[in-house]
Amino acid sequence: MYTLVFRELAEDLVKKESEIPHTAWLRSVYASISSPFFHRPYVVTNYATDLGVRVRLDPKIYLQEVTKRVGLNLSDYAEQFSTLEHLENWMVSGRDEIRLRMDMDVLVNYAGEWEAAAHLAKSFIETWGLPTDYLLATYFAAALGSQQADPLADRIYSDLEDSAKTPADQAMTRIRYAAYKIKRCHDYEAAIAILDRNDSALALHRCCRELSDGDTDTLLGVSHNLRALVEIKRSQVEEAKKLIDRARSELCTCEMLVTVGEDEKKRYCEQATINWIQLMVFDDKMKEALFEADKYADWVQRNHYDYVGEAYHILGYLFYLAGDYEKARIYLSQSIEKLSNDGNITAAQSAKKILAVSLSKLGDKRLSGLVVSSIHHDPAGLDFTRMMSEGEQ
Repeated sequence: MYTLVFRELAEDLVKKESEIPHTAWLRSVYASISSPFFHRPYVVTNYATDLGVRVRLDPKIYLQEVTKRVGLNLSDYAEQFSTLEHLENWMVSGRDEIRLRMDMDVLVNYAGEWEAAAHLAKSFIETWGLPTDYLLATYFAAALGSQQADPLADRIYSDLEDSAKTPADQAMTRIRYAAYKIKRCHDYEAAIAILDRNDSALALHRCCRELSDGDTDTLLGVSHNLRALVEIKRSQVEEAKKLIDRARSELCTCEMLVTVGEDEKKRYCEQATINWIQLMVFDDKMKEALFEADKYADWVQRNHYDYVGEAYHILGYLFYLAGDYEKARIYLSQSIEKLSNDGNITAAQSAKKILAVSLSKLGDKRLSGLVVSSIHHDPAGLDFTRMMSEGEQ
């Protein structure tokens, strides 16, 4: 039985539980498993199935920093990976698409090897055509369209729109396809056309009782949040506000969920809320934005703690914009600590930049300099808490 080289790395790191951060150990446990799992903790993010088609190098940067701490070199493992050899081994081992899907999961979500994943997807399609496994096809589309428009990604999304077996899968495919059209292709008309098809299909599924009211409202909320993104890109801010208001109303429904997970629904609602707050700032309504951001952070603290790093990030940023640098320092520091613990590097690095300026405004040039230095020398934030503690003494 063949083994993906990055899964071997995960197995090595699982044995070093006492030497690595808990998030790194937890991610390694999941990456070491070659069969599907149905529960995924917040820190084990799945970028490939994200409805916003997010692409981040966070997993790769985080893994690089963790392996350094235990005397391993991520490059040594990466250099051993060969797309051709991997597919040959996969073919000899029985051509199990579910196993290959789990390999793609490790490549993208654990190792952050988007380019290698895209190459694997392209090689597979050139040899065997489109995969039959829905999630493997979704992973392929995400990898192929991770950087820019790609004809194969379009082909997969178009095929999945017709072949997805459940109403929820069909809706999620259209949402991903629309997000891809917006973010990679900048084809807003095509994205709106896809969302129009999706919203019409959701209305029919609701009418036929093929989706619960809660599931339908949640998926419509994500769709309207995406429509708002299109209007923002078109500089139609007032229309974007109306769409985000509608999205938040749909995403905050208390109707019963059957297909969509409660955690996913909360994340979608929180993303729409952050967009809503940012539009307030754009509209020069700082007082209202701060009030809503504070209320939002309190709700997240009590109801969805996994997302508190993001909530404190936006709150700290607003205090910075308002000139309250002390409160900005407090919330941004807490945000970075949580985001770093979760391996959310992109957000943590953004928060570090604002924190550094806030500290400088407060007159603490030395600590500000340490934060700036950590952006380059400690990108994963593994030493952030210790650095801040020692720097404040």
